[in-house]
Amino acid sequence: MGKVLQFVYGLESGGIEAFVTNLNGCREIFDEPFDFLLYNSSDHVEFYEKINKDLGSNIYKFGDNCFSNFVIRCIQKRIRAYQFMKTHHYDVVHIHNSSVFCILEAIAAKAAGIPKVIVHSHNTVMGGTAGIKFFKNIIQIIGKSFWRFFADEYCACSTEAGIWMFGEKAVKKGKVHILKNGIRGDLFYFDDNVRREYRKKLGWEDNYIIGHVGRFNKQKNHTFLMDIFAEVYRLEPKARLLMFGVGELQNEIKKKAEKLGLLKYVNFYGTSNEINCWLQAMDLYLFPSLYEGLPVSGIEAQASGVPLLSSDTISPEMEVTNCVSWMSIEESAAHWAEKAVSLLKTIPIERNQRKAIQNAGYDIKETAGILKEMYRIEK
Repeated sequence: MGKVLQFVYGLESGGIEAFVTNLNGCREIFDEPFDFLLYNSSDHVEFYEKINKDLGSNIYKFGDNCFSNFVIRCIQKRIRAYQFMKTHHYDVVHIHNSSVFCILEAIAAKAAGIPKVIVHSHNTVMGGTAGIKFFKNIIQIIGKSFWRFFADEYCACSTEAGIWMFGEKAVKKGKVHILKNGIRGDLFYFDDNVRREYRKKLGWEDNYIIGHVGRFNKQKNHTFLMDIFAEVYRLEPKARLLMFGVGELQNEIKKKAEKLGLLKYVNFYGTSNEINCWLQAMDLYLFPSLYEGLPVSGIEAQASGVPLLSSDTISPEMEVTNCVSWMSIEESAAHWAEKAVSLLKTIPIERNQRKAIQNAGYDIKETAGILKEMYRIEK
């Protein structure tokens, strides 16, 4: 296997970051740890940065200069990426992103002489402010016709994510590898002793615990999630909400919880390296995202056997167990709450989902095996 660089925009707590870190942990499959290139110059050590350093990875960072103009910053970043890859001599660069905008990284990698460039789509909708989204959408429309010049392999976390990045024709012709967002299943499979221990830590042994894991941004729809919980609490006062994640909207959501009189019933936990244990403590996972590719957290929740109430904007490929219920994002918070309370009070489903997860191919070792073959360089 060649020397591999994982090109991600950061290593804070998130789905892409968790996926790449899980891959990096497959030491029995990969010959050596990956290197990481981040668009980040901060001295702050991000959540998955420390984990990957402990695995032996080199983490390289560079960020914006003083220019406020988006286009200038964009060009400067790609020049720095090119210069870095030109001098570090990687065999494989694996680029993780959510839009065709990352064709600029692919161009930089090819110009630097990288033998194999892999582009991996992880979402289905464009992020960013209105002006930036307009610029990205232009590249999104134009870029799909040019992948064959700058990428050697196309990957996506779901069929929808593949169509979004590479076009429907490429997916139908089998040019896109649909790579499952594998997890380290043994960490998540249900253990009743773990469930009791972590519920006790919260002091919520006799409550209904609703959980959510996700960065506090618009995509994850926390404002609506809090509206749903307000309705749930009205119907069932023993309900509690446990939230993991950080992000730019965290303080706004805390203020909303306070305004609704719910702050003492909500735990804003932040980040944790024990998500596998906390999931097992939950009675329901609430997931009203506006859009997703195929979320790692949804697979992790199912592996833990937690009933999952999800918006139907998420790829149906996420449903790999009998734990998932779907609702339209257009339904009211009250209707979501009625369904949530119904699930909370239903006789628990079988929580041991090991067989279902493994049969669906969501063990990270299977994904790692596929990528190891993809990373091979013909000498």
